Amino acid sequence: MPRCRIQRGQSVPPVSLFSFLDILAGTTGILILIIAVFFLQLKDGKQIIQLIADASIAQKSIPSYIICNGAGKVEIHDGGLSFTTSLSDQRVSALIEQIRKSNDSQYLIIGVRPDGFDDFEALRARAETAGIKIGYEPLDQGWRIRAPGGKLL
Repeated sequence: MPRCRIQRGQSVPPVSLFSFLDILAGTTGILILIIAVFFLQLKDGKQIIQLIADASIAQKSIPSYIICNGAGKVEIHDGGLSFTTSLSDQRVSALIEQIRKSNDSQYLIIGVRPDGFDDFEALRARAETAGIKIGYEPLDQGWRIRAPGGKLL
């Protein structure tokens, strides 16, 4: 088998990294494309969030949901029924009273949008005064909410 011999005075041919750099540049380009497509999919209004209760609590209790949208507007999801109303509506008070009378078989999860923080504070104060268990979830303004049972709020 013939071997290439280097004679005295000859220099060793340099190692070329050209193909390695081509592969690296191609891989980087593909990753940038994937990231760009991913971020385009996250535009406002495209993301749907599923509200899921904590499994340890959910085994013992049934959650009811109120989403605070701001300006006194709330969305209620309770027992498969969903509707939009105002924070001062009697149905909000009736839901809090129903949860209070349930002897810990129900609890309230409050979704809070950026404009709904004042409404959240008022609702939380009412719930704490009634002595019911509550949880909260911060929500982005553009997110759509899917309540348990598959209904979009």
